[in-house]
Amino acid sequence: MGNSAARFTAGSAFLAAVAGMTAGLVAVLVTGLVVLAMHEPEADASRVQAVAPARVVQPTPIATVPVTPRPTSTAASVKAFGDVRELPDGLLCRDLKQRGYGYGATVEYWKTQQQPPRMDANRNGIPCEQLYAGTEVDAFWRQ
Repeated sequence: MGNSAARFTAGSAFLAAVAGMTAGLVAVLVTGLVVLAMHEPEADASRVQAVAPARVVQPTPIATVPVTPRPTSTAASVKAFGDVRELPDGLLCRDLKQRGYGYGATVEYWKTQQQPPRMDANRNGIPCEQLYAGTEVDAFWRQ
């Protein structure tokens, strides 16, 4: 019986060692799973946009600069031929051009006549544009 007791003790020690190693391995695996479950993945820099803190911007004071007004089209309408406001009613674009008035003066006449359609054939708000040079017409409306 002594022999079987020794075998039982040696076998028990071996089984105890295997059981202890197995328990230790299971404990490590469980701990690892718990850590992984609780661990938040690090933010991926390509998917996260940084948000800058709000910043109060003070408006820059604006300096006031005196501005000299440009002459109105009335000043351009006064020519050696007389002021367009003194011309008779009912004139056409060609009448004004034949009298030597430039495009600015013609527009002024059109305005004083309450913008009659007879002076704006295509009704686009630009009178006599077909009769005067395109550069003169464009220069007037760019003012």
